[in-house]
Amino acid sequence: MSGNRLNILFIDDDEDDYLLIKDLLSDAPALNFDLEWAKTLKAGLNAMGRRRYDVCLLDYRLGEDDGLKLLKELNKRASEVPVIFLTQQGDYEIYVEAMRLGAMDYLIKGHIDTSQLERSIRYSIERKSTDKELTRYRNRLEELVAERTAQLVQTNKSLELEIAERKRAEEEKARLVIAIEQAGEGIIVTNTRGDVQYVNPAFERISGYAKDEIIGRSAPILGSGEHGDDLQRQINQSLRQGGTWKGRITNRRKDGSLYEAELTVSPVKDASGDILNHVCIYLDRTHQAALERQLRQTQKLEAIGTMAGGIAHDFNNILAVISGHTELALMGIPKNSTARKNLERVLEASSRAADLVRQIITFSRMGERERKPLSLVPIVKEALKLIRATLPTTIDIRQEISIPPGEDMTMADPTQFHQVLVNLCANAADSMLAQGGILRVILTTLDVDDPHAAQHPDLKLGPYVKLTVRDTGQGIDPLLIERIFDPFFTTKKPGEGTGMGLAVVQGIVKDHGGAITVHSEPGKGTAFHVYLPRIGDIIPLIDEAEILPTGTEFILLVDDEKGLAELEKEVLESLGYRVCAKTSSLEALEAFRAQPDAFDLVFTDMTMPGLTGVELARELLAIRPGIPIILCTGYSEELAEERSSGVGIREFLMKPASRMMVAQVVRRALDGVGEK
Repeated sequence: MSGNRLNILFIDDDEDDYLLIKDLLSDAPALNFDLEWAKTLKAGLNAMGRRRYDVCLLDYRLGEDDGLKLLKELNKRASEVPVIFLTQQGDYEIYVEAMRLGAMDYLIKGHIDTSQLERSIRYSIERKSTDKELTRYRNRLEELVAERTAQLVQTNKSLELEIAERKRAEEEKARLVIAIEQAGEGIIVTNTRGDVQYVNPAFERISGYAKDEIIGRSAPILGSGEHGDDLQRQINQSLRQGGTWKGRITNRRKDGSLYEAELTVSPVKDASGDILNHVCIYLDRTHQAALERQLRQTQKLEAIGTMAGGIAHDFNNILAVISGHTELALMGIPKNSTARKNLERVLEASSRAADLVRQIITFSRMGERERKPLSLVPIVKEALKLIRATLPTTIDIRQEISIPPGEDMTMADPTQFHQVLVNLCANAADSMLAQGGILRVILTTLDVDDPHAAQHPDLKLGPYVKLTVRDTGQGIDPLLIERIFDPFFTTKKPGEGTGMGLAVVQGIVKDHGGAITVHSEPGKGTAFHVYLPRIGDIIPLIDEAEILPTGTEFILLVDDEKGLAELEKEVLESLGYRVCAKTSSLEALEAFRAQPDAFDLVFTDMTMPGLTGVELARELLAIRPGIPIILCTGYSEELAEERSSGVGIREFLMKPASRMMVAQVVRRALDGVGEK
């Protein structure tokens, strides 16, 4: 208020309302006023920023804006200005809410006269002033109360402080005890001589010792015998100097097993700096250490796999020459001759070697193994013949097969099943090397029902083939039997085993949808039981000679290995085809470019100098789109397809390939069957 002149701000978007208020105020001779009109809240707030107002008249609605929200915003931005809220008749709840939000008064539009407006303005200004005075008095009263309270607090502070300090010390002690008792790390407190005065439950769990068995004894910091005297001297020297020692140690549990721990030994000093105790904190790192060793072993295996994948191509080429020439040689030898039997043995060995190479390739690529319907009885008999030749005569091998013909079928990889059987038999033989004994290999069938499945959660209901490898050796320690399938766990001396055998066996069995269990008694022997899902009878294959596909088409053969090129040419010509063989991919490209329509099919190796098989195929297809191309690889069909994706190669053939496989793939490519 400037002198007796009132500064009034009217916020309303209706000009008629503004003119009405202005007329009403003009009819009040006692009011000396300046009236300013703002159509929006923003305009009103801007006006308040420029000038001080004694009162504000605020309409309930400003366009789409809600008046109550506007009132709240106005009180927030200009709380010192008293507000009179203008609303419509009958909005009682709005009146109440407006007053709650800080309006000094409210007026009902259409029912406002000069005297009522004048009274409301004076009332609002006086009430706002009174509220300010009351607030000032209340604040002063609160200050006085606070001062008096502070004096009372100060008066009683010494007594309360003493009580609080005592209580806080007790609470901290209780919290410390709870924290130590519930900590996951093992904690030992010793005196300066190293005698144990306290151990927490975690250390009891880690060490296997009960509290009563440790307290009073010398601290078992390095009780495993795995560390030299230098480490103990380092720890003692650090403790004598009042420092903290940290490091990883190997300790021994009560049951004799070893565990690895991160150890921290720290001094506990009094106010004068004298050492009262030492605190030893053990963080069990056994599992982490095992994972670190496993990672290192995995990295070694990956390196081996990479190397194996690299040599597999060359080895496959050698096998291809051996098996290919053997097949060709068999074509001209009578069935009952000794030479034919010997060559058939060579072909069988080549096939097994090729399977092993495929396993190496699959291992190096971490891919899926090939599974097919497999009869287990011949695999068991063949494996036991090999095992018999490697074991001393003091071990008696007994083969017990009680499976009706055709009921030993399962979907499995033959090389992997062979590996399972050989590993289990090798473990059994190791347990009997000193005293000799009996190794039983039992093959039976069974149907897994509900009770049986409950005992073996890895098994589903249905028919299974059960392989049992039982020995009469020394048995397995009950404390170790839970760990025998752990990777890298072994009881053998360094250099005698990696601890991967049973882990690999379990992985193979589970990967085949089966399960493996073990039962052992110290001094009485061990039995491993392998369960593999059984499938029905398989229709026998037709003799290859009856379905060997042939042809007379002209084939461009490309292989940088001269021996392989000659062999493949001979195999293709034996099937009736005409062949142009090249040992250079660049020469093959020139020959094709000279006569692109002369050839019916291209048969090319994948890995060659100059142009690889994939690059050659891309060039040939650019010259003559649609020419059938077979890519022959010594790695894997999956890898070949990955590298040649989108080129347009029609077929892939894995080395070494039998004469039948070559005949089928060539015919399929020429006939456009399964064209890619």
